[in-house]
Amino acid sequence: MQELPDEVLARTHPSPIDLVIALAGGLALARWGVAGGATLLFIINAITIAFAEALVFFLRGFAPETHLVAGCFSRHHANPSHPTHLLQRAFFSTGNENQPINEVVTSQVNRIKAELVELIAGHTTNGLDIVITVRTTSPLRYEQVVALQQGIVDGLHQSVSLKVKQDFCRAA
Repeated sequence: MQELPDEVLARTHPSPIDLVIALAGGLALARWGVAGGATLLFIINAITIAFAEALVFFLRGFAPETHLVAGCFSRHHANPSHPTHLLQRAFFSTGNENQPINEVVTSQVNRIKAELVELIAGHTTNGLDIVITVRTTSPLRYEQVVALQQGIVDGLHQSVSLKVKQDFCRAA
């Protein structure tokens, strides 16, 4: 088998310096084809890397889930303030301590013009872990979920990790 020359091997590990050299060389020699080719290669690489990143995030679950059930779209939003909230869940027994949580969460959900369908709450080492399902006529924006979480934190006076499952139904 024939060994590759050092010049070819050097091209298998390009660096940003190689881009600058190719651009400068093409411009200095007024060889627009070389400069344009280097720029095009850079743009194609940047787009491909961005696409690969988006694909990895999507495959790792960093995207809202959407399901169609009986004319309603169901979307799930995880608030990123506590990224490990799913690993920290420790459910507590029903009783008097559920009442203030139910009241505050219901009040805050009503403020965003949504209907509370389900509420699951549990204590964690960092505060409360709350998973709610709400029904709305329009998709919730990220800012609304953050404001919802802040309202719950203010009402309960403790740290809250919040996951919102959304059932999106068309207005009747």
